[in-house]
Amino acid sequence: MCQKTLKNPGKKHCQQWLIAAALLFAGYSSSLLAADLPTQGKIVAGSGSIHTQGEAMTINQSTSKMVTDWGSFSIGAGNTVNIVQPDSSAISLNRVMGSDVSSIQGALNANGKVFLINPNGIIFTKTSQVNVGGLVASTLNMATSDFMSGKFSFSGKSAAAITNEGNIVAVDNGKGALVAMIAAKIVNQGTISAERGKV
Repeated sequence: MCQKTLKNPGKKHCQQWLIAAALLFAGYSSSLLAADLPTQGKIVAGSGSIHTQGEAMTINQSTSKMVTDWGSFSIGAGNTVNIVQPDSSAISLNRVMGSDVSSIQGALNANGKVFLINPNGIIFTKTSQVNVGGLVASTLNMATSDFMSGKFSFSGKSAAAITNEGNIVAVDNGKGALVAMIAAKIVNQGTISAERGKV
C-alpha cells in the first residue's frame, strides 16, 4: 500500500506506480468501460428518430428496415435502449464506426429484430438483459445496399470476439426467434434463449 508520508523512502516509487496505473487505466478505459448510452447515432437508410432522456434512449423506427451508424454503441449498467419498430418483422441494423468495443451492461429491448455490428468486438456483461424479437451480433460488416435489399451477407475481416455473460432472450414472432453471433471467437458464459427458434 502507498503511504502518504513525507519520510516514506518509497514515496517516489509509489508516485511512479500511481502514475503508471492512471495511464494504464486511461488507455484502456474507453474500450473496457461502457458508455452510458450509444453515441453519435446517424440514420443512413430507412427512417426514424433517436431520443435520449436520462438513462434511457428510444430509437423509433418507422420503416421495415433501418440502418443507423454509431460512433459507439454501449449501454452502461442501469441504462436502457428501447428500439420501437413498426412490427415484429422489422429489422434495425446498427453499425459501430468508432474504435471502441460494444459493452452491453444494461438493457436492450426491441419488438423486432436487431443487428449489432462492431468489428472491435461485443461483450454482453453479467448485468446485461436483452429482450428482442431476434438478435444478430457480428464483428463482420454488412453493406447498407445489401441490407436494404434483403441480402444479409457479411464481409471483411476481424479477429475480435463476441462474449455473452448476460441474459439474451429472443421472443417468438410467429416465425421462430433467432439469436446469431458471427465472430472469429465466440464465448457464451451466460444464457441465450430463442422461443421456438434457433441459437
